[in-house]
Amino acid sequence: IENLIKQNTIMTDKFDITVTNPPYMGNSRMNGILKEYIDKNYSDVKSDLFAVFFIKCSEITKKKGYLAFMSPFVWMFIKSYEELRKIFIEGKTISSLVQLEYSGFEDATVPICTFVLQNSYTDKKGEYIKLSDFKGAKNQPIKTLEAVKNPNCNWRFQAKQKDFEKIPGSPIAYWVSDYTREIFEKNQKLGEVGEAKAGLQTGDNNRFLRLWNEVSFTKIGYNMANSQEALESKKKWFPCNKGGEVRKWYGNQEYLVNWENDGYEIKDLKNAVVRNPNYYFRECISWGLITSGGSSFRYFPKGFIFDISAVTYFIEKKEKEILGVLNSKYFLELSQIINPTINFSNGVFALLPALFTQNEKFNKLVEQNISISKEEWDSRETSWDFERLSLIDGKDLKSAYENYCSYWRDNFVQLHKNEEELNRLFIEIYDLQDEMDEKVSFDDITILKKEAKIVEIDNSKAKEFSSESERYLYDRGVSLEFNKDELVKQFLSYAIGCIMGRYSIDKPGLIMANSDDVLELSSNKFLVKDANGDIRQEVKTEFLPDEFGILPITAEKDFSNDIVEKIKEFIKYVYGEENLKDNLNFIAEALGNKDNKPAEEIIRTYFIKDFYSDHLQRYQKRPIYWLMNSGKKNAFSCLFYMHRYEPLTVARVRADYLIPYQEMLENKRKFIERQLSDDDISAKEKKNIEKQLKELDTSLKELREYANEVKHIAEQKIPLDLDDGVNVNYEKLGVILKKR
Repeated sequence: IENLIKQNTIMTDKFDITVTNPPYMGNSRMNGILKEYIDKNYSDVKSDLFAVFFIKCSEITKKKGYLAFMSPFVWMFIKSYEELRKIFIEGKTISSLVQLEYSGFEDATVPICTFVLQNSYTDKKGEYIKLSDFKGAKNQPIKTLEAVKNPNCNWRFQAKQKDFEKIPGSPIAYWVSDYTREIFEKNQKLGEVGEAKAGLQTGDNNRFLRLWNEVSFTKIGYNMANSQEALESKKKWFPCNKGGEVRKWYGNQEYLVNWENDGYEIKDLKNAVVRNPNYYFRECISWGLITSGGSSFRYFPKGFIFDISAVTYFIEKKEKEILGVLNSKYFLELSQIINPTINFSNGVFALLPALFTQNEKFNKLVEQNISISKEEWDSRETSWDFERLSLIDGKDLKSAYENYCSYWRDNFVQLHKNEEELNRLFIEIYDLQDEMDEKVSFDDITILKKEAKIVEIDNSKAKEFSSESERYLYDRGVSLEFNKDELVKQFLSYAIGCIMGRYSIDKPGLIMANSDDVLELSSNKFLVKDANGDIRQEVKTEFLPDEFGILPITAEKDFSNDIVEKIKEFIKYVYGEENLKDNLNFIAEALGNKDNKPAEEIIRTYFIKDFYSDHLQRYQKRPIYWLMNSGKKNAFSCLFYMHRYEPLTVARVRADYLIPYQEMLENKRKFIERQLSDDDISAKEKKNIEKQLKELDTSLKELREYANEVKHIAEQKIPLDLDDGVNVNYEKLGVILKKR
């Protein structure tokens, strides 16, 4: 009883000062009793228990008394705490606030602030310290004390809290200038001049979404103008905008969604939410809902359905002009004022000011940025608009590589120049000289992320340059270093594609990419027909694809279509036989020939050990070339092209390659074993022969076990339905394939 009386006294008394680190608990995690009580008594601040404690503590604190808290800083910005901010701004006084950096504690990465409130409103300016630029727990107290001692440091601010109301949602944006507040006040909102929309939620992405290269190409409906056109096309799969990685201007076009018969199957699913279908297939600007790597805006032409993870903005005839504004430094600052969290929803976006340039030069620069970014996106075979690898343009692979580096260095620099010029024009148009400069970090240029990297250099010495782009980078203390190994791996991947029939060196774009494609070969051309015998493609070339899209990978050249031999044929066809040796050496060097081994040995080792892991990474673990592999020793491997798979493919691999190879190794073992009976061999030679026999026995054991598994699968003549996707189809062949 005494304890209860004491507790009651504490909770009903009025205090001069209340200090606490309140408990944190989201509304969804509260038990029924607590949730009901808070809904009834604290409905304006029910998002989290810490917000309820803010109000409860103010109730037990005397008027004009003080409250001090440590809490998550989400209440300062996000929409669900807007009522709480209103209570603070209108009825309390924020005396001081310190906003910590995310890694402000050693044991956790959390958004924390500490602040002091006076329990009544006064018109005094509050004191604020912003530590977001100072990484690590050790820096937080140091930089706080520096700011306390030095009011003029650039991370300490003063602000009147009534000014926060000038920005939609009243975020506690204490660092914002009066001019930026005017920008919010005087301009229309983006939601007033255009429409920001959230998209489709399929309810079952595994069932309804595919990477574009998984399904038959003829079932994909590209460039549809509206839902009616898509319906009439009788196609099943349509491009789907899913947000994706940080990338400005253009790109992240990888996925398809099953929207057959106007999305009948999705609409029939209880968990699905079909939002804003009238906006599907329309030209738009888009960005990812989750912006942990920073916001980045892209242009999407007509033909896309957008899902929940990609937010889209529709503004008629001004898409490209507004895109330049959205990708500016100033817009990034504006967006962080009302949304410093990683979720950038359509509701938040719609509250931002609509700023237009009405400047022809500005718009042309945006067009050029889109063009450069599109060309770079389409330069990889993972784009559905890929035509041919630019790395083959040269007298040999080395010169082609140098041409590639020169061309894309120029484009990278041009994009950087353009982005800074866009910022400069924007600053000029809106008189933002006191708010920002035009500078753009090279790390913020979002092309060539796989192919190149920016490296800081010493630029104190005079140097000759082969191009203006090199000089431009050098003057800024950096160079653009290209990843030769990645580019050579792209070359080898493209070569495999041409050997398999997916591409042709003599005709741009996809050649064989359907489950019912039938190949007809002749001496200087090949035909691709559909199941009815109608010609889909005619390709005039002397470099013909493999008859069945199957390539054996073994330790030595044991078959006529051995993978290394086919690569050599491809290189000879592209660059001429006289350059073969130099080209092979260039490839081997790029792959890491540290021990100066023969180039063919390095290339063969790459295909045996590393090609497939690179292929899996390139195609996001949904490969188009599948690897039959005998096990840890890699005694036998064989690639086949998924789009040319047929129920007899496994049986063909077994009959034409696996069993003959097993017989080759057994004959080889017998031959080597006979050498042991030679009385003239030395002890050292004998030891070496015994070692070879042991290695062969290990490989033969692996092959015998694998041959049984392959026989079991081959006899089943398993069909694949490409509409099911790689994840489902890969499992059908089970243990005979390399694990992903």
